[in-house]
Amino acid sequence: MLEISHNKLAMYQTCPRKYKYHFVDELHHQYAKDRPYLSMGDSIHRALNAFYSLADTSKRTLSNMHLLLRKYWKRDGYSSTAEEKDYGNIALDMLTKYYINNDCKKIPYLIEEYFQVPFNTFFLTGKLDRVDREGDDKYTIIYYKTGKTRMQQADADTDLQMSIYALAFLEKFGLLPHSLEFHMLRYGDKIITRRTEKYLNHFSRKIQELVGVISGDGVFKPTPNPYCLYCDYAIICPAVGMKEELQTQTSTPGRQQEMQFEKVLGTVVSLNQSAQSINRLVIDKDKLLEVILEQFLRISGAVKGELMIMNETTGVLSVASMIGLGEEKRKLRLKVGEGVAGMAAQNGEIIISDNPAADPRFKSMGEDEIRPKSLICIPLISKERVLGVVNIEDLPLSEDFLVRTTTFLSILATQSAIAIENANLYELAITDGLTKLYIHRFFKQRLGEEIERSFRYNVPFVLMMMDIDNFKNLNDTYGHRVGDIVLSETAKILKNSLRAVDFVSRYGGEEFAIILPQSTIADALIPSDRIRSNIEEKVFELEDIRARITISIGLSELIPEREKIIRKNINPALIEKYKAKTIDEADEALYKAKREGKNRIVVYDRLWKPGKKDENL
Repeated sequence: MLEISHNKLAMYQTCPRKYKYHFVDELHHQYAKDRPYLSMGDSIHRALNAFYSLADTSKRTLSNMHLLLRKYWKRDGYSSTAEEKDYGNIALDMLTKYYINNDCKKIPYLIEEYFQVPFNTFFLTGKLDRVDREGDDKYTIIYYKTGKTRMQQADADTDLQMSIYALAFLEKFGLLPHSLEFHMLRYGDKIITRRTEKYLNHFSRKIQELVGVISGDGVFKPTPNPYCLYCDYAIICPAVGMKEELQTQTSTPGRQQEMQFEKVLGTVVSLNQSAQSINRLVIDKDKLLEVILEQFLRISGAVKGELMIMNETTGVLSVASMIGLGEEKRKLRLKVGEGVAGMAAQNGEIIISDNPAADPRFKSMGEDEIRPKSLICIPLISKERVLGVVNIEDLPLSEDFLVRTTTFLSILATQSAIAIENANLYELAITDGLTKLYIHRFFKQRLGEEIERSFRYNVPFVLMMMDIDNFKNLNDTYGHRVGDIVLSETAKILKNSLRAVDFVSRYGGEEFAIILPQSTIADALIPSDRIRSNIEEKVFELEDIRARITISIGLSELIPEREKIIRKNINPALIEKYKAKTIDEADEALYKAKREGKNRIVVYDRLWKPGKKDENL
């Protein structure tokens, strides 16, 4: 019987003649070209499948995910080593975003599940990337998308591929999937959609009708369009064999104007989508900067670039986010007026270098640096202040590009600068001015989010409460200026001693609160003692004053399995209850450390009887 897959149906709908060449005549071995983006996508799929096949979830680390990508990397289709490296960097960036934004400890219900579902006259075939099981009867089909196109909800709700997956899952297992998830790896987010049984029954009839059309097609008439010239079978297809006719169709003044309008309209739509993506991320500045750079690359069609942020105190630009470039690029620092990006910041306007290799304005990082083929530097300006510069590399600088795309990049730059300014203001609102740590109010909000995440995904976390010993005596002896230095330097030690994912806040006065996600007490003891010893060894200096301090630490942990909370019972009242409970336990452990002599770490024990808190400790 005939085997039908998503690829076959999609290709037939695009062009029946291409379907014939590829699947009927089987000419793909002779004419089909390896495409670098397909090799990259296949490599990422294989790496993720291998990653989720690791039964020991402690081995599911970001470094192992990157190692698996290298292990399963396909080297087909790249025109040069440099191009392969560029795609490799893009792939690593996608996997990093995926790891940060998803629960990578899940145990999938199915991984790389092939299906061959029989219908009357054909088999429906394909492969499911992953299926997760939530509870007894909720199954989620997951598909990883690696392309540049950012799918919208309306597209997801009617997507052919996901409809086939849902239908196959229903037919093979007799189970209706609860949800379907598209993970858009380039952008670090996902879209969730669903299919009802009624929809799938209707879809099944449509598939059978389309297969009937394919089976009865004896002509396979080509469907000419401007993209035919780039088809693998262009050299033998009669539609493209009449190249002049196709070129005439796309070169008449009326058609040129229509195509230009379509280009502009498409970019405006993308620009609007970019603005929505940027505006959603004001509360997470690091992720905001990543998304801003992604949107610039998407609008321009580039694959390499970096976003530099201005330090208003020093007037120096440094790399805050980059895509498709080597890690050495992160070391780049430019003063205002220095290099092409520095001049863009100084002049407040876009600067284009069509040949950086010969451009005296370009600042090289060393003799071994490979200069870009072209460079576009776009300043990000808000209220007449330059906040940063976006640098886009290796774009073909055609006249059409310069006239059209730079206009849109300027609009995107204005939107991005406003978003960064808002993020800066938000950061000021939630950050303590002296220590640059998060304030008490934001800590309470973040603790609630971590408790909910812990219960929802069954992952533990640890709360660390820390207090500077004898801080009042320090202030009385040396004065508040020394006290301020001790607080600010202690905050730096905390941030340098912990992971990027750990949340550090000033709880109040000389007390600090730290959330360690996905950690147990055993995990937390190592960084806790590192902090304690680093602070004990530190000499705090002001003029001729040299002071030393110690700290006491109390630890408590939340282990969801021990609390036996049913997921459906998670609600705001429960979250508030556990916020108070977790803080009280860590606080009790902290005061026990004080009572037992200070300069030590104590872990909360549920068998204790609460002791009396002495504020003089």
